[in-house]
Amino acid sequence: MTPARAAVIGVLVLAVSGIAGFWPWIGAPLVGAILLLPGYALSTAFDDGDTDGRPGRLALAFSLSVAVYSTSAMAATLTGLSWPAAGRLFATVLLCLAAAVWRAESAGRRPREPFCYGWLALLLALAALLPAVSEYAGGGVDDWWDLAYVRALSDRPSIDFSEPMFGSGRVHPRFSWSAWLLIQASARRWAGVDIVRLQSEWLAPLVCVASLSAVYLLARAVFGTGRRAPVVLSVLAAPAWLYATDALPYFTRLHQDKFVAALVLMPVLVATALDYIARPSRQRGIIFALSAMALCSVHTLIFGIGSLGVFSCVLTAFAANRDRRGWYTVRRGAFRIRHAAVLMAVLALTSVPPLWQARALRGWFADQGVHLTTPDNPVVRAHLALDRLVAPGEPYMVVSPAALFGPVGVIVALGACLALRRKRAGDAYLLALTLVPSAILFAPLVAAGVGMLT
Repeated sequence: MTPARAAVIGVLVLAVSGIAGFWPWIGAPLVGAILLLPGYALSTAFDDGDTDGRPGRLALAFSLSVAVYSTSAMAATLTGLSWPAAGRLFATVLLCLAAAVWRAESAGRRPREPFCYGWLALLLALAALLPAVSEYAGGGVDDWWDLAYVRALSDRPSIDFSEPMFGSGRVHPRFSWSAWLLIQASARRWAGVDIVRLQSEWLAPLVCVASLSAVYLLARAVFGTGRRAPVVLSVLAAPAWLYATDALPYFTRLHQDKFVAALVLMPVLVATALDYIARPSRQRGIIFALSAMALCSVHTLIFGIGSLGVFSCVLTAFAANRDRRGWYTVRRGAFRIRHAAVLMAVLALTSVPPLWQARALRGWFADQGVHLTTPDNPVVRAHLALDRLVAPGEPYMVVSPAALFGPVGVIVALGACLALRRKRAGDAYLLALTLVPSAILFAPLVAAGVGMLT
């Protein structure tokens, strides 16, 4: 039995058990099934023969599963379905997905995949990170908001994002929609799972595995299938960077939406865009669209950052894939303007919710006299206390490099210098994905301007 067939059977079992009311018997593993099985089955249906089927497939399955769930949950929200009816709708979606994938898989058999050294790198990185994640995840002050919303969502008769703190009935723009909170609320409502244990014992380790898989997927998309060493080294470097800096609370807050979005869904978005740029096809375009939908439904600000990364890759593709022949330029590769238009159209459509949310938030903050770049904001005050900004409040304000990189930043700088000396497309993408966010953080005037916008 192929892994694709096994995933389809898993989706069928998940769907039938939901319709029969057996999800409470599954318990906490239900959230893992929701976050992996539908996406893995879907990725096999859109496999055009070159999609990564090894360590990176896990992160891709994670992202596509979030998109599948978000689509079902949005339909349930718009129609006002109760939680039991929403569960039956999701099970029905899974049945349709399993039937479609089974038919697509029957069209042809794929050869068995050989052993990949990426698996060994992934296992070594997991051995370094997973014990600490399992020990320290959950129980922090930052979890209170998530716990309050998840419990309120699951206790209400239908999906309702009204704030649970004061009972005012208002919907805060930051929490106007979150597929990540809904997935947790679904596990609590449909399977009776304790949400605190779900976050610390199930979600955090799962996101740890998915984040390393996302590193592999993105590195493979950047460097290409023929460059095994930099892909494997990228996975092995992730634990070194995480242990070398205290700027990222990876081990304590990995189960929160912003970390899921930044460490799993955003790398998948950029990787699927690079795969489409390298070899445009309808299947890859659909996978990119679903990845964009997943990221947008979990965290809109990080979706905006990921969209900037995709845009920089598109510009790099046009700049790098051409040859000068006398007075004219010859294009190389299959990526054309119409393909770039597809990527930009997907980003434009999925950017509507983030733009609405940003506009609504700025209106709320303006009415309450809250300013995002002055010390009267408690979040800004916390960052100032941690010395994360240089010259705060000034037009030339920048983020302190020591707050982000630590000693591993030297290796990053050396890698960027090495990429400058090469002519490969992968090095150009690496530079684009490195220099654009670095300019936002460390370039005077640019950092302050972006701070005003966010």
